[in-house]
Amino acid sequence: MADDSNTAGEKVDLISTLPDEILQHILTLIPSKFAIRSSILSKRWRHVWCDTLSLSFDSKYEVYDTDSINETLTRYTSRKMMKFHLHTWYNGNDQEMDRLIKFLMSRNVENLLLDIFNYNRVEYKSPDVLYMSSSLKQLTFKFSCKMVIPRCSVVSWTSLKKLYLEDCALSAESMAAILSGCPVLESLTLYMCGELKVLDLSKSLCLRTLEIYPYSWVPGPTQILAPHIHNLRLTINSRLACTSFDVSYLAEARLEICIFILNNVEAGFLQDVVLKMLEKLQNVEKLTLGGNFLHILSFAEARGVPFPKLKVKDLTLDTVIFQYVIPSIERLLQNSPDLKKLTVRVKSTNSIRQDYALDDYLELQGFNPDQCWRSKDGACFNKIGCSIEPKHVTSLLELVLKNTKTLDNISVIFDERYPSFKLEEYLVMSISEGCDPVNKLYYCDMTSFAGGLKSFRGSSSFLPFIKLVDNFDAQYSVISNDETLFTFLTNKDSPKYKLVRVDLKGPNNWTNVVEEHEKDVLASPCAVNGNQLVACYMSDVKHILQIRDLKSGSLLHQ
Repeated sequence: MADDSNTAGEKVDLISTLPDEILQHILTLIPSKFAIRSSILSKRWRHVWCDTLSLSFDSKYEVYDTDSINETLTRYTSRKMMKFHLHTWYNGNDQEMDRLIKFLMSRNVENLLLDIFNYNRVEYKSPDVLYMSSSLKQLTFKFSCKMVIPRCSVVSWTSLKKLYLEDCALSAESMAAILSGCPVLESLTLYMCGELKVLDLSKSLCLRTLEIYPYSWVPGPTQILAPHIHNLRLTINSRLACTSFDVSYLAEARLEICIFILNNVEAGFLQDVVLKMLEKLQNVEKLTLGGNFLHILSFAEARGVPFPKLKVKDLTLDTVIFQYVIPSIERLLQNSPDLKKLTVRVKSTNSIRQDYALDDYLELQGFNPDQCWRSKDGACFNKIGCSIEPKHVTSLLELVLKNTKTLDNISVIFDERYPSFKLEEYLVMSISEGCDPVNKLYYCDMTSFAGGLKSFRGSSSFLPFIKLVDNFDAQYSVISNDETLFTFLTNKDSPKYKLVRVDLKGPNNWTNVVEEHEKDVLASPCAVNGNQLVACYMSDVKHILQIRDLKSGSLLHQ
């Protein structure tokens, strides 16, 4: 890069001619240690970074570098700081940490993130100046060294809208001081703040989003009063669960249980807790339930405990698909008469160990576990999540269709280790085996049902899947379809990948749309604008984007 001594005959460095404001914005997009190195490029660049509006230091696996950061702050000249992010290990020097915080407050920082890790968990008490700021809008504290918040009795964060506290020592008094000093707070996240037992948010009139995440040995609040929030994400601790909460105006919620080993006592206790929570959420229209939560609900269903009716319209289930969640899924669908959209995000595991504790408990109470875990139509599901097979996927879809009347949209999303499919005019199922880039392809013509998808509801028959590719010799990924004409990305006889097309009316006739490149790898093609294709090629250490005609594959622009 040229410096200020360029002569008229030398090539002009266009980047260096940009205004300082643009250069500083560019530098804010990279870690500060790299932005600072730009000062050696030329005289023009020597002081550009000093007036950037943000600083970011990511040394998560290194001890806080006092000398380096102090030198940076000494050279930093901007009077206003939009963002400061620090990820580091705490070195135990309270004075240096105090000095840093005081500097940040003097620069009226708006977005502050301090992610400080200390294996010895030494307690740190922050300076009072931290709690008197009219500029802070977003504040994140992740202190495994047990930061005491707040240290003073008065908090004044008059502009703060988003607050995230992790592993902080919070009492009811300190939480009350924070809330009283944050009149415009919109989002609050508490992660492993175990000392707080009662959370009263009734006076936080602007608060709309609340997220609470305890851990197995760090219980969260047992009472929550949050009448103004619209969005709740709550993870329940299995040993000291939240037993009372008021969420009068809630529109969206996500519930999960933090648990690893389930014993008989916890099973009975948690069953009551999750059912009471569902009662509180009867009017929520958008609901997400985790796999452990479903696991406990299945236990209640197996014992014949009644479920509340729900008004949910958009339901998401984050879970393993196996026999221990099927009863709860079936009952939830039956008790959700207004359901329009269902999303099942299939995980590889739930955190509850599959040690069959619920089986033992059910047997002690005189139940037959093998009968309890079956769906009402008698379908059997896998006992272990990783043993899911195509027949279980089909059974799940059939269970959904038989137990819903108003459903318009179904999405079942599997990770790379599971079969995956999407439901539109055609249901296309991709079945993988191991980690090799190969899969089978089956499809079901949903338009073949006289009354569409709804006509299949109540049917006792299986969905009529047709085998398109029934061997593991190559990988096939759906790119687009026009009625029966499907376009796939494949490595069939083409290790660098190509695009092929097949008409389901003539499944033995496959044609190449975009041939394999001699040296570049085709990755992530995408159909756009109805009749065009964006093709991304990996070429050496860069990407090359091409616009092609979707029908012919011909190159339009590169």
